[in-house]
Amino acid sequence: MEQQTQQIKSTSDNMRRVEHGTDFTDVTTTKAQSDDYASAVFIDCNFEGMRLVCANLRGSTFINCNMRDTDLTLVNASNTTFRDTDLEGADLSQAILCGASLERTKFTPANIKGADLRGATLPEGIIVADFTLSRAEPLTALLSANTLQINNETAELNVWDAMIDEHPNADYRNRVRSLLVMCHALRAKERAPRSVDLEVAA
Repeated sequence: MEQQTQQIKSTSDNMRRVEHGTDFTDVTTTKAQSDDYASAVFIDCNFEGMRLVCANLRGSTFINCNMRDTDLTLVNASNTTFRDTDLEGADLSQAILCGASLERTKFTPANIKGADLRGATLPEGIIVADFTLSRAEPLTALLSANTLQINNETAELNVWDAMIDEHPNADYRNRVRSLLVMCHALRAKERAPRSVDLEVAA
């Protein structure tokens, strides 16, 4: 009997939590009161606008979930998979996203300051860069062929090009200019004719 009990416990321990279609924004559910979302699978779930500061999302999988405008500050989302999930407007400041899979997401967060994205896979055409100013202020940037985001500031490249010379901090200006060079290189690469196109033209 004791051996059977241990086997049942072992099976239970190895089973992953699965949530399908759960609205975690509904305060009437006890599920909304927990900040532990680790090692679980969430499908078609709603987290929009929730405050999940310091929550544990490590090793979980979020499929087709709504995380728009969610506060994910200081969350542990290392080795977490976000697939077809909307992260538009999410606050990812100081979030741990090491090894996270983000390539199939709507990845337009509101703030990425101090986010740890080492080893994370990002959507195609997006590059992350971290740097620190001389006054020890950490900055995190997302670079693409069309926009540049630094911490919580996002704008199209032509806007950065026009405004950066007006910034009072010389170190910041120089850093941003370097990032803009990389962004324009991405744009040039994106617009370059592909070999397949050249073959068709020929």
